[in-house]
Amino acid sequence: MESGATWPRTYALEHAAAGRLPQVVHWIIAQRVTALLVAVTFVGGWLRLASLGAKSLWIDETFSAGMVAQSWPAFLHTVSAVQPNMELFYGLLKLWVTFTPGAWHHQEWYWRLLPALAGTAIIPAAFALARRLGGTPAGLVAATLVATNSFLIEYSQQARGYTLFALLTTCAWLALESWLEAHRPRDLWWWVLLAVLGFLTQAFEVVFLVAQVTYLLWLQMTGQAIRWRSLGLAVLPILAVIALRLPIYAAHPDQVAWVPRPT
Repeated sequence: MESGATWPRTYALEHAAAGRLPQVVHWIIAQRVTALLVAVTFVGGWLRLASLGAKSLWIDETFSAGMVAQSWPAFLHTVSAVQPNMELFYGLLKLWVTFTPGAWHHQEWYWRLLPALAGTAIIPAAFALARRLGGTPAGLVAATLVATNSFLIEYSQQARGYTLFALLTTCAWLALESWLEAHRPRDLWWWVLLAVLGFLTQAFEVVFLVAQVTYLLWLQMTGQAIRWRSLGLAVLPILAVIALRLPIYAAHPDQVAWVPRPT
């Protein structure tokens, strides 16, 4: 039977072996949560990028390509007066087309790369939001679910603005939660900016704004103090942007007419 005198030697041997481990292994051990998030994000990105050009563009994707094929004056007129929905995505896609080689423009993967990158960025954004709400394990679960969600993977592989909208909305919720915890004005104005950009990407941002206000009312009812005056002032720019765009939607009801009326 070995005596307890062998423990210091065993402990020393373990630490000597640990000292010979590569630096990357030490980093993974010390930063295991970060390493797990990086791994999950890598897997999610691979799922989105691996078969990006496997299918031909379908009709809505060709519409995106047609939008940005216009000259800059025609494009700006279209998004400002004719096609109000998804204008932020079209603007980013127009810049993408302008500053990349023309030879790339004939590839399906090229038109889908921005949505795929936005879809991948949702993974760490979901982690940050879920961790703030429920702790690190909840954040890792949320990141894993987002990384492997078949709908998010599918829409990340379409040349449309849906994943950009999902990213902006997730970040807007994160900014709002940060403001509720610390009451820093910058967090509130980040929420305003992200909410405006979300609306300029997809008009259904209005639904999420209603959900956020409902959430704040629920927090108020459960005893959490909400700074409604600051929030009311912050909401004004959002309402102003919505009001400026509403006449265009009214003139072009086909932008939302395809949505079934609730019963």
